[in-house]
Amino acid sequence: MGSKHKTEERIFKQVYDTDLFFNYEHKDKPDFWINTSLEYKFGVEITELFENESSARLEKIDTYTEELLDSKKFRHKTDKKEIILDSIKILDKKGNHILETEAIVREIPCLNTYIDHLINCVSKKSRKSLEYNSNLNYNNLIINDHINSLSLIDKNKLSEYLFTDKFKQCLLNCSFEEVFLITEIKNEKNYFPLKRILYLYHIYFFQNIINRLHKSGENLSEEYYYSFLKEFLEYNGFLNLKLKNKKDKFELIYGMTGYHLFNNSVQLTLYEGINIDKFHENHIQKKYITKKVEKIIKEEKSKFSFSCGLGEKIEQK
Repeated sequence: MGSKHKTEERIFKQVYDTDLFFNYEHKDKPDFWINTSLEYKFGVEITELFENESSARLEKIDTYTEELLDSKKFRHKTDKKEIILDSIKILDKKGNHILETEAIVREIPCLNTYIDHLINCVSKKSRKSLEYNSNLNYNNLIINDHINSLSLIDKNKLSEYLFTDKFKQCLLNCSFEEVFLITEIKNEKNYFPLKRILYLYHIYFFQNIINRLHKSGENLSEEYYYSFLKEFLEYNGFLNLKLKNKKDKFELIYGMTGYHLFNNSVQLTLYEGINIDKFHENHIQKKYITKKVEKIIKEEKSKFSFSCGLGEKIEQK
């Protein structure tokens, strides 16, 4: 197994517990093909996010840092512009000068630039997914982040930093059922299921709309609640939603994530590797998004905040 394959395998296992699969293979288009049963397969594409190709070379070539500091030997002509060598002073705790040395100086991109990098990455991979094996039922994307513009944020407020209108639209339009982001936050490596967080973000936002339209404690039928929620999500750009109804118990499914409200607590069911096409979908034709509701949505949008809580810490092995 080459170094590239080893790296992809390591990244893959940071998100997935391979013991839960029937089997999995390291292939191509996409990088991993996973069997959850004899009949059902899904794919996972691995990509690494760098600020530019110079940053990628600096991290991937083990001896490159030493070559630059010792002899200023640049591997590519663009590296001379992208990689900054400068003298730095090292001070002790009292501020006394200990020594001066040369170092590679890196400026971490601002959040807007970082989000642009993410959008370009997801969009590019989504276009390439048209070439993937057509026998796979669906595909996910794992992005291993090396830019680390999120390193100082509160991880529970990830959605507040990331979910600009442009990035939300990118996630909703991409071909992947889920997009996982592996990134370091406050010296701790985490992975985040971005589409699942976006789904939950809008569900909680929808609850604000319901609270504006109905009195506290008012008994709403499940059919009304879930049908309204489905239309609200579609209004916000969500595609291929499924409304499952079993004995008047409703569940709304987006991608591989089912949502159900039970005793005022949110329940998420993960259907990874399960054929959800067999689920019954209700076709309730009713218009819930009126001009009054649109006005409330605009008013609530400026005030709404959401803590995601769906970041999983990656244990270093």
